Amino acid sequence: MYLLGIDTSSSWLNIAISEDENVLNTYSEFIPQKHIEVLHPAILNLLNETQLTINDIDLFIAVIGPGSFTGIRIAVTCVKGLVYALNKKCVSVISLDLLAYNAVNKDFRFIRPVIDARRNCVYTALYEKQKDKILRRSEYQILRIDDIIKELNPDTVLIGDGIGVYREIIDNYSREKEIHWVEEESQWKIQPENIIKLGYEKFKTQGEENIFDLKPFYIYPKECTIKRNSKSRN
Repeated sequence: MYLLGIDTSSSWLNIAISEDENVLNTYSEFIPQKHIEVLHPAILNLLNETQLTINDIDLFIAVIGPGSFTGIRIAVTCVKGLVYALNKKCVSVISLDLLAYNAVNKDFRFIRPVIDARRNCVYTALYEKQKDKILRRSEYQILRIDDIIKELNPDTVLIGDGIGVYREIIDNYSREKEIHWVEEESQWKIQPENIIKLGYEKFKTQGEENIFDLKPFYIYPKECTIKRNSKSRN
């Protein structure tokens, strides 16, 4: 079975092709606001390099969010179009789950991905490592970065682009408490290989998803919104 995974949930475009769980080729490029222009040529180039055609792909994997509202829709629309046109299978995966796996080899019990959601907020969830697996221990949430840091324990590591965006806030709290984060910026983004790993595992355990159920995953509660007339730029 050949798989193709697509992620447009951030400023990075990530694509991966595999045969079952064996990754054959990947593409990862920082292209803010250019996903629509680059996505289809990038898929075709990756397929050509792998000596495959789009018709060879059996399972399409879409990263459905949370993340950039516009970006998420691009991957979902692309996968739905391909699945419908080619009569293929699809599954979806969550960006926070993928990001958590970047820290699976770090020496911490808990992992907390932090994806920038603007306005001093981040998309996040709490994960616990058990051997080579990661289990989610909270709901997918959007929280203020201050509230996350206040509740961090020393056995938790932060990972994600929220580290860079809110570094000043993190540094201020680090003077008062022990805070750990993944320092390699290359690990603050989704790795294409993880799209294959989680997508293939989901397909094996849950089967394919209904194409009409494939939708962007948005979370944006009231506590992190700003009224239209507010003068605050939090």
